[in-house]
Amino acid sequence: MRKESESNPYRQIFEIGQEGIWTFDTENRVSLANRRICEMLGYSVDEMVGRDVFEFIDESDRETVRNALARRRGGLTEHYDLRLRRKDGDLIWTTVSACPILEDDRYAGALCMTADITARKKAEEELQRSEQRFALVAKALNEVVYEMDMATGRVTFSEGMRDVYGHDTTNTAQWWIDNIHSGDRDRISTMLREILNGTRDYGEVEYRLRRADGTYADIYVRGFVVRDSEGRAIRSIGALLDVTEKKAARAAIEKSQLRLQALFDNALDAILLANDRGYIIDANPSAAATLGFPVDEIKRMHFMKLVPPALESEAQQLWRHLRETGRDRVFSSAEGRQNHRHRISRGQPHSAGRASRRHSRHHRPQTLRARSRGTQKAFGSSGPAGGADTGGRARADCSRASR
Repeated sequence: MRKESESNPYRQIFEIGQEGIWTFDTENRVSLANRRICEMLGYSVDEMVGRDVFEFIDESDRETVRNALARRRGGLTEHYDLRLRRKDGDLIWTTVSACPILEDDRYAGALCMTADITARKKAEEELQRSEQRFALVAKALNEVVYEMDMATGRVTFSEGMRDVYGHDTTNTAQWWIDNIHSGDRDRISTMLREILNGTRDYGEVEYRLRRADGTYADIYVRGFVVRDSEGRAIRSIGALLDVTEKKAARAAIEKSQLRLQALFDNALDAILLANDRGYIIDANPSAAATLGFPVDEIKRMHFMKLVPPALESEAQQLWRHLRETGRDRVFSSAEGRQNHRHRISRGQPHSAGRASRRHSRHHRPQTLRARSRGTQKAFGSSGPAGGADTGGRARADCSRASR
């Protein structure tokens, strides 16, 4: 055999080839096998030659090979992936180039060049699992994941791009820029130039992106840049989050806050806001006019400073009552020629307590009311009034008059 190999260069190629080479006869039995195919499958040459080729093929691919061998008989050459079973039972992935062997134009068997691609297949499967996990996470977070090839400008998006915005999952960087609102485009183009120039590797930005139906979505984008050893940007990876509803809700809250601030500033009732320690943190103009102190001075006071000495005990009881129960309580008292009516309460979110100034030729009653958000508390008294809360602001109203 060695002398034959030395005298026949084709035989030498067959023996030292880095691919597995084997041939089958018309009965699909192995007629030749080189060293490499034996190493792949864990057999010796003597163990392989003469055996049915299907003994080395995984059951799941045997039908594929039967059809392929039928095509060999028709003179066809082809390339495909194939799973083989080693002697020890392990499965290996291979890629096969197969062609017919013809003698006098008659089919005499087949020749197969076989390469082990198990490592590549495992890497591909792991990458696919990783991409599936990534896609599921992105879907759960309502985000669209993207990857941009900075050299070609090709951008690949996760399925969310189609589901959320109606666009294809594969596009170009120029397409992306073209679909950014004209009012935001220059700002984003500048950021891209900074990335290409090497002055930026990470970005967070909000802008408007056109949906497939022509409407615009407010999106928040964050991404990272991958560079090569020479510092050139080669890839950008990141995610897009639709914040349209969030921004609309924020705008509605801001609008509501402006309306409430206008009501606070223009109310005829005196309104005081206090913190959980009992210190007044804000007062409206009517409170300043009613109490006779400038707003800035009121904001430095503790509510007990505004309670007349005769009512301090009652005020402390009301304060404890509200902190312990969170329930409203109203009481009345009389001093000399003045009548006093007081109310302390825990109110509903976004509500404001009110006390109107009513005038009578006999007397003008003094009414104090507080409403708050959540755990907020307020206290009102027969003179200047205030309030406190445990988690934010409390509102207390007062009006005062004398006969």
